Amino acid sequence: MQRVISYVVQWMPEMSIGRIVLRMDDGSMQAFEVDSPAELAALCDILRNERHLAWDPDQKLLTTNWHGPGPGHH
Repeated sequence: MQRVISYVVQWMPEMSIGRIVLRMDDGSMQAFEVDSPAELAALCDILRNERHLAWDPDQKLLTTNWHGPGPGHH
């Protein structure tokens, strides 16, 4: 897993495609595309709000160590 340290988000309306470019702590970059403004917005929310994101280059997965509220939390 490679830790994500920064990102760039683009929406290209002429092609109806969004692109996210992730920069990893080892200096490498990974780009992927989405075809929905709603999907792009949801991914932007995750990128903006999560502090501990990692990219798995083998499975091409963006992951986080986020945990929901424990017992007794509302």
